[in-house]
Amino acid sequence: MSESTLPYALRRVHQDGTEELVSEHPDFANGYRRGTYLVTTEDKEGAYSLYRGSERVAKFGHSRLMVPRSTASVQSGLDLMV
Repeated sequence: MSESTLPYALRRVHQDGTEELVSEHPDFANGYRRGTYLVTTEDKEGAYSLYRGSERVAKFGHSRLMVPRSTASVQSGLDLMV
C-alpha cells in the first residue's frame, strides 16, 4: 500500500482483498463524503475504505464483498433445524 500525500486516503477494496488508491483528502469529513457518495451513487457494487496513514478509519459497502450463500446451502441449513 503506497503512502498518500494528504492525511486521508480513500481506497477501493476488491473481492480478493487488494486495494487501490481512489482519492486523497485533507480531512475526515471530505473523505467520508466521497466514500458515501461513491457507494450510493457512482459504484453501487464496490467497497471502499478510508485511511489515515495506515489506520482504517471508515468502511463503505464492505458487506458487498461477502460471498452470497447458495440456495442449496441455505436449504440444507433449514433442514437441520427441523
